[in-house]
Amino acid sequence: MLCLQCRRLGVELAADDDDYPRPPAGGAMHPDYPEFVASAARMLDDELCAAIGAADDAPASLHLHEGQREAFVAAMSAEVVRRLALRAAA
Repeated sequence: MLCLQCRRLGVELAADDDDYPRPPAGGAMHPDYPEFVASAARMLDDELCAAIGAADDAPASLHLHEGQREAFVAAMSAEVVRRLALRAAA
């Protein structure tokens, strides 16, 4: 899963060099990612950390299907980074 900035950079690099294939357009985001982002936004800081830890240590406890774990961790981690950036800017 790539963020929009990484995907854009990959496309730019691919355009500069014909040896690297272009990434598929629009196919990188897991369908559950927006739902995970919305859930992460509602969680407290401690809940976010616990959710990331559970996904890492005991993914079966979250009942995530194949491929969902990576999307879940990416969404939770992105929310942690967003909050840290807001606090650093303040």
